[in-house]
Amino acid sequence: MVDIVLKPTGQQVNISTANTVHNSTLVRVYAPTEALVTYSDSSGNVIGSITMPAGFVEIMEKLRTDKLSANTTVWATPLDYK
Repeated sequence: MVDIVLKPTGQQVNISTANTVHNSTLVRVYAPTEALVTYSDSSGNVIGSITMPAGFVEIMEKLRTDKLSANTTVWATPLDYK
């Protein structure tokens, strides 16, 4: 079995407005309440979206300049791994 260690590389941010999450390519996303999380490119074109149940955590990969946003308070933390 391979152990992957995730480590935060910056402060968490609220993505209720579109955010690059410190230009990170790997992001931990936590939705305290049910939320629609949208993934957009740097020009604002929507690439995709997911509905996250309340209390759910997801690890998402994105390009540095792409943005995540949500329709309510959702916390995103930039990550790295080894």
